[in-house]
Amino acid sequence: MNRHLILGILGLAVLLFAALLAPVVSPYPLDYQENIIILEQESGRQILYSPHPPSSRHPFGTDPYGYDLLTQILHGLKYTLAVSVIVSLLRILAGSFAGIPLGVFYGRKRESLLLKGLVGIPVFLFLYFLLFRVSFNSPISVSRLVILEISLLTLFGAPGVVESLRSKSAAVMEREFIEASQSCGAGKGHLIFRHVLPHLREDLFLRFITEILLVLSLLGQLAIFNIFVGPTVYTLDPPLFHSATHEIAGLVGQYRHYLTNSRWLIIFPLLTYLFILGSFSSLSRGLTNLLLKRMHAVKYI
Repeated sequence: MNRHLILGILGLAVLLFAALLAPVVSPYPLDYQENIIILEQESGRQILYSPHPPSSRHPFGTDPYGYDLLTQILHGLKYTLAVSVIVSLLRILAGSFAGIPLGVFYGRKRESLLLKGLVGIPVFLFLYFLLFRVSFNSPISVSRLVILEISLLTLFGAPGVVESLRSKSAAVMEREFIEASQSCGAGKGHLIFRHVLPHLREDLFLRFITEILLVLSLLGQLAIFNIFVGPTVYTLDPPLFHSATHEIAGLVGQYRHYLTNSRWLIIFPLLTYLFILGSFSSLSRGLTNLLLKRMHAVKYI
């Protein structure tokens, strides 16, 4: 039994369910605020001020402004999942449309120095300095800023995928069945669609999952430096950074200072972020094991 694959699928099912049904399953509306809770007890009236610790009223507690933390996490999930999946898909498409033809037409004879140079670019630094000016209290709408961030994440991550697929497709072109097909008069287009793409199908899917993990890691790095998905709301008094979209990595970055007091503010977003990473990582490992099992099954045909 492929436990990693099952756990990965179950984890992703839970995440998709929570993200899609957030408005329904959230305990409170996103704009609901409860700064003060008044409890009537036998000993007298007790007044509690936010942030409120986890309780039956607020399972994950509230933030310093009285907003329910579980509600923020549920509503922020869709941004984390959507951005990571869309960016990874666009990177794979860019790699397929550029890398595979390069490998088919030129093989290993003409390796692109430009691609190798682009792969070595420190993506985090470039993204940080490019997004620094437009993220903080941005006049740009949330949707446009998210599209800009998706575009930049794709642009700086695509060269690595292009180079990887170029190398893989060049290796496929050296196989015997390619030579046999060429001897029968097959053109480059036929080779791409009938041989190379089917041969790389599993590699493309595994690379897609890997890219999702890389994007999630990059979002976490940016969040530590207060670059969140969507606008970063910055207040001067007190000096605080807030994620306008409540994206999970953004919540981790926003509440990372609450390690000594009100620990639930960092614990629950961090556990959610690790759960997302763990689900995709388990799915990747499960798929890898499945493909290896298939390869061994057909080894001696």
